Amino acid sequence: MSENIHLFRQGEYSTQEMIDRIPASALNSGNGTIRSFCNEIGVDDHSELLKQKKEVLFYRLEANSESDDFEDFVETLFAEEGKRGDNFNYRLFQIPGNISYSKLDDSTSQYKGKNISELTDQDDYLVFLSDKLEDDKEKIIDLQFKSSVDYNELSADDDIPIQIIKEGKVVSEYGSDYSVRAPSQDKIEARVYCDSGLVAVSNFTGTKKKLQKGIVEAITEIGHQP
Repeated sequence: MSENIHLFRQGEYSTQEMIDRIPASALNSGNGTIRSFCNEIGVDDHSELLKQKKEVLFYRLEANSESDDFEDFVETLFAEEGKRGDNFNYRLFQIPGNISYSKLDDSTSQYKGKNISELTDQDDYLVFLSDKLEDDKEKIIDLQFKSSVDYNELSADDDIPIQIIKEGKVVSEYGSDYSVRAPSQDKIEARVYCDSGLVAVSNFTGTKKKLQKGIVEAITEIGHQP
């Protein structure tokens, strides 16, 4: 799920997540919250601004306001117009036979924080996280995994500098003489339907197919009931 961690969501929605969940149809001149905020920050052409694309609208509003005021505005607008919930995108695997709910529930504790690549045919480094959710009635177990850390080198030029951001603000920029090694780590979730032998593995853009397969192999190894 990349940045999309839905079964194990931490905390409330971020400002960007709230913006993403506000439908464009709500952004019109009849919206009193938007008109009020435009007047508050001195944006007089709000009718013309509302004709712009959603991304442009919020960019302009943020650029013309203080950070705290903009966040409060987005939070208010989200409470009025936003759509709560997440888009789930999973790849479904069928394991022959059943997964033992009690065996999988008991076994996962001994693998938390440990390398589970030995349970799979994959070379990727996978670990169980401490996050686990159980539904005894439905015999469903939700598990969260993470991959090893990869570093991607990012280069810049003078026209498109690398930006260093702190607390939402750009604090410095670096041009063509610099590059950055940015860490990345896949966080992947799986929902195990024990009675039916089905495993749903998160399948968002960028999710490595090898990691999905490795997770299913690990779940099969530690929870399969012949």
